[in-house]
Amino acid sequence: MVEKSKGLGDDIFKITQKTGIHKAVKIISKAIGIDDCGCEERQMKLNKMFPRIKNIKPMNETQKKCFERIMEEVEKNGNRLNPVNRQELGMIYSDLFKQPAEWSSCGSCNKKTLDNLRRVYLKSCER
Repeated sequence: MVEKSKGLGDDIFKITQKTGIHKAVKIISKAIGIDDCGCEERQMKLNKMFPRIKNIKPMNETQKKCFERIMEEVEKNGNRLNPVNRQELGMIYSDLFKQPAEWSSCGSCNKKTLDNLRRVYLKSCER
């Protein structure tokens, strides 16, 4: 059974595998002395930037309540995440997306991660 794509990175990987590009890059990289072409890291970054939300499992009830509580607190604090919020949301993100959430001190930089969580939350509420 083929695993469903988690995002754009997985889609590109599947295409490069089927067309032989992936194998060719590995052979050429090895021939010129490059051990790691960065494909896996790039795949993870693209999945994080452009996730396939419909293939991500929905939040369970505990995760939804935690997300709601944190987002209510974040809105009261001028859209700022405190370290505890980041840790809790990071655990939810890692469980859903199978990769760690990336946080920074910049609120707008965290927007993409929060938007991804919000999209999964909304999808989860539809069920």
